[in-house]
Amino acid sequence: MYTLYDFWGKAERSGPRFHPAILHMLDAGIVASQLLATMSADFQEYFLKEFADDIPYAHQLVKFLTSLHDLGKISPGFQGKGCVPHARGGELQHRSSRMDR
Repeated sequence: MYTLYDFWGKAERSGPRFHPAILHMLDAGIVASQLLATMSADFQEYFLKEFADDIPYAHQLVKFLTSLHDLGKISPGFQGKGCVPHARGGELQHRSSRMDR
């Protein structure tokens, strides 16, 4: 039985290590939130009002939507692209040399 941490999202080009897709997605949401926080209050309000009138809610919505950007990586089609997890601990077994190109 697989867990969400068994699905790879980012992998080394020539090594066995990988970063789980779920953690990559959460990382992206946090980075989007932090980038937005560096913007002026006027820009934040202008940008976030495109999502919702409630600014704190809109900020959370942007983090959530950004986190979903790689949801497709947790699918058989993507997971079958050249390597599969063979053990817990973030290691991959390459199916072919396609990953080294």
